[in-house]
Amino acid sequence: MDNSPQLHTTNVSNVPTSPALSAPSAIARRQAFAQAIRYFRHERGLSQEALAHTAEIDRSYMGRIERAERSISLDKIGALCDALHISELELFQQYTLNLH
Repeated sequence: MDNSPQLHTTNVSNVPTSPALSAPSAIARRQAFAQAIRYFRHERGLSQEALAHTAEIDRSYMGRIERAERSISLDKIGALCDALHISELELFQQYTLNLH
């Protein structure tokens, strides 16, 4: 009797693609986030400067966020949501819509 381990092969064409392989790029994520922020800012009738001031974010940094040039921390996301009077859930629902 052969006690050596047997190798199992997998037909690669039948293996589903990992979601990570088809995930949006970092720039696509930043663009979707920027569009979500802009959507709520416009809906509230706020300028970038007014939103930045209320959220205690530098005005030029706010512009870079909306141009999808910068990623921001969870703390800044929370501050923006507070300034826009929305929940993080609302923001990320809009973000998700923008991704697709």
